[in-house]
Amino acid sequence: MMKWVFAGLILLSLVFGVINGDVASVSDAALSECANAVMLALTLCGVICLWSGIMRVAQVSGLVDKIAIAFKPVLLLIFKGLNPKGKALGYIVLNITANLLGLGNASTPFGIAAMRELEAEEGGGEYATNNMVLFVVLNTARPPPLLEQLSSVFHRQRCF
Repeated sequence: MMKWVFAGLILLSLVFGVINGDVASVSDAALSECANAVMLALTLCGVICLWSGIMRVAQVSGLVDKIAIAFKPVLLLIFKGLNPKGKALGYIVLNITANLLGLGNASTPFGIAAMRELEAEEGGGEYATNNMVLFVVLNTARPPPLLEQLSSVFHRQRCF
């Protein structure tokens, strides 16, 4: 469906360029915006790789396990029937931690891994389990990043 939308947009651009007699501007805009799109993709890729690497180091070093200990009582109350020692809980903690730190793009791989682990642990088949749906809802309606909240408090208190 989206391919038809984009094809229509490109066709309309060309038609209006011909009507206005300025096809060269359409061509220049297309080429310059392609370059901008590539730069955006490379920048996002770099940021995601950096923060995913930092979160992986935190996972391997055991920091995530310590954070999981703090989150575990709350998460086990929210996610009924979740294995306390399963990988799904670890990935859920990584995802929530990345979201709280404001690393939305870096939290995506952990969210995907958490969903796969939830599916494996709960035997999800054709339909999403209750914990999967709850995880998606929590991810969609996440609280504001912790760093932004702290910055706002310090700014109001004139600490900076």
